[in-house]
Amino acid sequence: TFVVSGGGGAPLDPLGPCPEGTPRPASAFADVHHFLYVRSTGEGLVVRAIRVPGSTVGDSFRVPGRGA
Repeated sequence: TFVVSGGGGAPLDPLGPCPEGTPRPASAFADVHHFLYVRSTGEGLVVRAIRVPGSTVGDSFRVPGRGA
């Protein structure tokens, strides 16, 4: 499992179509400055993208732990 995030501070490029064969976004797709808030739980990780200055981008999602 991997997470790709690209809204960390440089000027934003406009969103466009992804190349053929690119997996669809699992949670959110937005052209806003943001950071990822990752919380570790006993069952895995909970990830939220937080836009600057503070509202959530899309829904949060869970990455299950290896034993889950």
